[in-house]
Amino acid sequence: MCKAILKNQIIEWLRNQPYWLQFSGNQILEGQVIDENLLSNTLTFFKEENGLKPAENEQTPIVFNEIETSVSSTTNDIELQAVKDIENVNALISGQEIEINKNLTVIYGNNGTGKSGYIRLLNNAFYNSRGDKNILGNVFNETESGQPTCKFVFKSNGGTLDKFFPADKNCFEFSQYSVFDTQSVKIHLDNDNQLNFTPSGFDFFEKILQLFEELKSNINTEINSLKKTNPFLIHFQNDNEIKKAVESFNSQTDIEKLKAYANFSEEDAEKLEGIKKKIAELKALNIQEKISAFEKLQRELSDFIQKQQNIINFLTQEKIDYYYGLLDNFYKTQTLVNAEGIKSFEKYNIDLVGSQPWRDFVIAARNYKIQIENKKGDGNNYPVEGDRCLFCLQPISGNEKSLIDTYWKLLQSQAETELNKIKQDIANAIRELKNLPTVVFNDTTNLFGFLKQYHPDQTEKWQKIVTDSENSKNNLIQNLEKLNKELLVTVFTVNTSELNPISQKLNESIDELFKKKPDQEIATLTFQQNYLTDKSLLSKLLSQIIEYVLTCKWISKAENSLGAFRTNSLTTLQGSLFNQHITDKYTSTFETECDFLKAPKFIEIKQRNDRLKTLRKLSIANKKASLILSEGEQRAISLADFLTEVQLNPQNKGVVFDDPVTSLDHQRRALIAERLVKLAETKQVIIFTHDLLFVNYLKNLSELMIDIQCHWIEKINDKTGIVSNNNSPATEGDYKSLKNADDAWKAARKETSPTEREKLLRTGFSSLRTNYEYLIIFDLFQAVVLRFDERVSVERLKDVVVLPDFTKKLIAKVGHLSRYIEAHLHSDTFVSNKPEPDDLKREMDEFNELKKELKELRNEIKAGAQS
Repeated sequence: MCKAILKNQIIEWLRNQPYWLQFSGNQILEGQVIDENLLSNTLTFFKEENGLKPAENEQTPIVFNEIETSVSSTTNDIELQAVKDIENVNALISGQEIEINKNLTVIYGNNGTGKSGYIRLLNNAFYNSRGDKNILGNVFNETESGQPTCKFVFKSNGGTLDKFFPADKNCFEFSQYSVFDTQSVKIHLDNDNQLNFTPSGFDFFEKILQLFEELKSNINTEINSLKKTNPFLIHFQNDNEIKKAVESFNSQTDIEKLKAYANFSEEDAEKLEGIKKKIAELKALNIQEKISAFEKLQRELSDFIQKQQNIINFLTQEKIDYYYGLLDNFYKTQTLVNAEGIKSFEKYNIDLVGSQPWRDFVIAARNYKIQIENKKGDGNNYPVEGDRCLFCLQPISGNEKSLIDTYWKLLQSQAETELNKIKQDIANAIRELKNLPTVVFNDTTNLFGFLKQYHPDQTEKWQKIVTDSENSKNNLIQNLEKLNKELLVTVFTVNTSELNPISQKLNESIDELFKKKPDQEIATLTFQQNYLTDKSLLSKLLSQIIEYVLTCKWISKAENSLGAFRTNSLTTLQGSLFNQHITDKYTSTFETECDFLKAPKFIEIKQRNDRLKTLRKLSIANKKASLILSEGEQRAISLADFLTEVQLNPQNKGVVFDDPVTSLDHQRRALIAERLVKLAETKQVIIFTHDLLFVNYLKNLSELMIDIQCHWIEKINDKTGIVSNNNSPATEGDYKSLKNADDAWKAARKETSPTEREKLLRTGFSSLRTNYEYLIIFDLFQAVVLRFDERVSVERLKDVVVLPDFTKKLIAKVGHLSRYIEAHLHSDTFVSNKPEPDDLKREMDEFNELKKELKELRNEIKAGAQS
């Protein structure tokens, strides 16, 4: 990838950008980090160009450093040597170590031996990976808990370097390795994927985006610090043009018009004082109070005239004659009643007969007897023979009945009826007179004071009339109550209508005052006063107001300037350059990988740009590839995509594969094995697999091309993830002799560290176990069936012999050997009896004896067969 060409194209784009972006972009191109100094300078230039700050100095032309020749990207010289000290990862046993070859490392293990745990750990540590990162603790042992940890040993510039996960999880070394597992297959097929590395030179766009965000944040912070509610509204509460102007302070406010409003001259000041004086004079007239006083007098006079006229109306000659006529009729009718009825009662010798109490008694008795008759409802009138007296309850005889009938006749007479009517009329007259209101007309009333001042003669006259009329009214009431004419009652011929001119005069005075009422004039003057007062206040606050308005204008301009940080043009440029420098090469590399792996050729790479990121997606006729391809095709295509990305990443040093040939036939397995061995020439390749045939392909292809190490992961006695370095079924051809076990024994004898000695002995015992496996396959069964050979060697069956006793001894020996391996794992049984170098030497000698015994037995059988 040509960094120089990319840089020159970015420079060409920058030359057409604003000065602030030319400045910062050039700095970033030359390796300047985005620090406070760069941000400050860029922000200054940005503000000057957008009118947010006055220009202080002339802009120095930007000198771009174009590259004439291309420069290749370089990476650190680093190599992974080991993954060790693994703790708290799934159910993996602690303390394991995996040696990593400089070219190809193969870790073989059956299902359930712990490969997935190691892959999940590596997915988390190598953070650019897209695979399964779900690390669990040991779900079968609740006492084991803690954070997953691991140490990675790197070789760098001739020395070793330890990096720890998760303590160093963001270190650069962890970005140089990637993992491909089953979960990665679906992600590569179905997702919009961005390159998991930043292509050399394209980090410019990420840094520019960071710069934009920082600048935008700084400007927004400044905007928010300046924004505040209009502080001047509270000072202008009068409805006028000035208040409207204050209410609408914003970025569009015309400052010159504002200054005109605030031009408060000496003439304005004099005018304001004159208006204040005029308002004070108008208010001093107290016209409204006078109107209120006259209106109150008018109401009192109207009330006086009405009440007093009512009293006078009852004291006219006609009215008095009527009242006295009632008294005269009363006496005449009473005399007639007495003459008609009293004589009939003389024979009964009744006390006070004919008197009023006697009459009242008779009337009450009659009303009582009517109630009794109504209750009985039998139609009989009281009294009849046999009735009882209403008071003494004695039986009524003829004489008593006659007396009671006489009572009733008296009450039913015409004279008696007339008398009762006259009494009712007198009672009504008394009630009417008493209901007349009392008129108060003296020094305690406002009306009296007013009339006394302005109409003294009238006041004196009517004061006497009020007093005399009240006395006459009271005398008349008493005469009627006592049924006599003893008290003097005066006849009044005067009429209150003579007071109407005074009432008319009051109305005229009120009308005259209303004509002089200054409310409208005061309101007009007050509006002018308020306007001039606000104008004066505006002139005093003008400097503060202009500062506020200028701030509003700055905020608006700053908010509009934020559009400069839109990334549309940057995204377009990045996408265009990405196509030129990455996409074409990506497509050709991808197609090459598909050709080699015999993957489908109709896969399309769809690319889109999103916020300075270029995303790719694999599709078939605009459909997800996973919906159309077979499982094997899906794995081949996703593997091709992964290999393409890895090759384009100049920083990538190694890749890890988890069963890359799952679901693939043997032909494609061989192709993938060949491709990964080829990849191991330039990168460290680490492969976890349970496929022995695939392991054999890798081993055979590597023998003449690269270094290879094969390790074995096993599960022994419920201990998962046990790693045997440099030992696996695929390396059994190296175990014709005891060389590996012998080397381990010799090294263990010299080792002084107990830990290292145990490790060497474990390697030795593991190697010896593989020697036994070789013995079984090639010596006992004469290679009739080999692990990685597709054919069975039938012709070799003639050399196979059945040796039951020897077989039992062989099984027992291998089982005994496993106990020594378990002792290295600190099993409960052998924790206090750790193997020593002598134990390994003894087991090696016994292996040689068994091998010799098998040879002798085979010779004996062969000799017997020939004889």
